[in-house]
Amino acid sequence: MKHLLYLGLLGLLLWASGCNSTTYTADSLPPERILFGSGGGITGMATTYCLLENGQLFKMEGVVEGEFLEQPKVKKRSAKESFELARELGIMGMNLNQPGDLYSFIEYHKEGKKRRLTWGVPGNPAPEKIILLYKSLVQLSKTP
Repeated sequence: MKHLLYLGLLGLLLWASGCNSTTYTADSLPPERILFGSGGGITGMATTYCLLENGQLFKMEGVVEGEFLEQPKVKKRSAKESFELARELGIMGMNLNQPGDLYSFIEYHKEGKKRRLTWGVPGNPAPEKIILLYKSLVQLSKTP
């Protein structure tokens, strides 16, 4: 009987610890995050997404910086995979600043530092691995 009680308490403790995931707001984002998006053209309009490792996703649109609005969460596992790929690619050590009239970007924030990779000049694409990360991030932003 004691064993059942201990097992029950252990199960309750594990359940409670799993429910304790931090939720952020647009005003209190964690230090590690991935921003990505695109913009430019005649209007200069830009769309920026902000992905957090817990699966939260925020979106901002406009000609000037506006306010991030929370979007439906993405799968936590998919978000974690995106962060792992960004780390593996070594984005913090890369340099890519080739915006064209229409541009795409990935901006990685980690430990108080950030690195923005921007591309769009015709005939001068970003490295293939960066394009693959970007496409997977865009796909995440479209997942309901």
